[in-house]
Amino acid sequence: MNNIPPLPALLTNHAFSFPARPGNYLLEIQAPALPAVKIGRLGRFDLPGGWYYYVGSARGPGGLRARLGRHLKPNKRLHWHIDYLLELSPVKRVFWAETAGNIEHDWANLLRATFSGLVLCPGFGASDCRCKAHLFYFSEKISIDQFAEACRSEEVAAPAGVLSVSQGGQ
Repeated sequence: MNNIPPLPALLTNHAFSFPARPGNYLLEIQAPALPAVKIGRLGRFDLPGGWYYYVGSARGPGGLRARLGRHLKPNKRLHWHIDYLLELSPVKRVFWAETAGNIEHDWANLLRATFSGLVLCPGFGASDCRCKAHLFYFSEKISIDQFAEACRSEEVAAPAGVLSVSQGGQ
């Protein structure tokens, strides 16, 4: 018998990989085609298969550790828009930066404008700001190295940490 913990334990333990300080993060999600997905009060959306990148911030108690630990936790109460997508498609990688200021809007603008990310769910993750959305669709995986370089060229903090999330051998 192997000593590998069950999937929920693996996901929960990932939280300890993140700093308990404020910061911003980028979730990389690979999803199959998802027809008529309900995203809270935003409504239903037909989402094509591909790569989704979600930008968020962690400013509350526990910082990045608490927020990202919650995002990776299975079977949670659906609260944020991202919870509805993560219920159907798991996170592949998490990128983060410890920041004193909030740069999630800068990262969202870079994904949309510089990388031509498509907004398929207007308002997703952006209920409290003027951004078109904080979730962006790409048919192909983006290069995080190019994203980090774009951040630096715009004088915005680039992701400094990365965690690949292994889920059921995917």
